[in-house]
Amino acid sequence: MLTLQGFDVPKKPLAIIDFFGVKDFDDRFWTGSVDQLRNNRSDFDPAFDHIFEQKKVVKPDPADQRQEFINQLIQESALLKAVIPFGKLKQADPAMNLDNSFPPTVSVHGTEDWLLPLGLSKRFQAKLQAAGVEGEMIEVEGQNHAFLGKIAKGSKAWHEQRKGFDFLERVLARSYR
Repeated sequence: MLTLQGFDVPKKPLAIIDFFGVKDFDDRFWTGSVDQLRNNRSDFDPAFDHIFEQKKVVKPDPADQRQEFINQLIQESALLKAVIPFGKLKQADPAMNLDNSFPPTVSVHGTEDWLLPLGLSKRFQAKLQAAGVEGEMIEVEGQNHAFLGKIAKGSKAWHEQRKGFDFLERVLARSYR
């Protein structure tokens, strides 16, 4: 999910497609220490085990420095500060801006996302529903974080993520009636 202007704008988008987006900054994933999360990781996929089991990332693999840097931020409970460095969480967090005027939103998330837990998208969709906002959750089986540039056109994953665009098309078509 990307917002360039924040959520308090005069003309809101007609719909939102959220690909494994950063959101729900009140969630314990963002606010809890790694030790707290390590002791209660029932809603984390086993893909996160490597983060919980390490004490520190000592030597990142030069071919994978971005992943290791992010892992280090997670371990130090510093990822949120790195993502939103000026602490203006409400301006950046869609979950903190929900009401019944929020645009219809589809969340597309890989089931093996190593960076952001699938549960963040599922809980966000539940919050949308509770606010009376149209939403849809699409889980792309076997895909990790940022899978879009890596899937082959016509593959099962391609067809699954395509459902997000189908959602947008349905919502946008209503605005032209």
